[in-house]
Amino acid sequence: MSWSDTRRFARIFVALAFAGLTAGCFQPLYAERPTAAGHTGVADRLSSVDVASIDAPSGSRLARVSAGVRNELIYDLTGGAGGASPLYRLNIRLSATQLQIIVDINTARPDINNYGIDAVYTLTEIATGKPVTKGQTASSSYKPAVLSNGVRTMVPPFVGTGTKIVVMTADGSYVERAKD
Repeated sequence: MSWSDTRRFARIFVALAFAGLTAGCFQPLYAERPTAAGHTGVADRLSSVDVASIDAPSGSRLARVSAGVRNELIYDLTGGAGGASPLYRLNIRLSATQLQIIVDINTARPDINNYGIDAVYTLTEIATGKPVTKGQTASSSYKPAVLSNGVRTMVPPFVGTGTKIVVMTADGSYVERAKD
């Protein structure tokens, strides 16, 4: 064995020893065990969130969506296991908007149907009743526009008169601003 081989093995040994010594210092973000300070992991805190029932009219599309959203949230927060005793309550209110734009004069079918769902949520601490966080989804808003060829479509609010845009030919919907 030559001197260069010995140095190579020594370097590998030092690197492996360093990796072994520092391996115990790192803890994943969603670790299950408590930290040295006694705080529980993120997963324990997430499982202590109670997702309240989301009200929606029975038999509507929104009722089906709200049931799915609530079930997914419960599963994602608890991992499928029963949650711990709830410390927080998540209240969600969903609202739906439906916008039919262009109607084909031959078939009387709408060519564009925009169905949007907006959510407003509040995370409240159960013990004090104080809101921890509030928020809402950003809903997209569109305004009507008439293209230079006479086709009507819906565009985002930032598109001004004279702005060149790309339109999907299949349904006449806005895609993006044209690159000059």
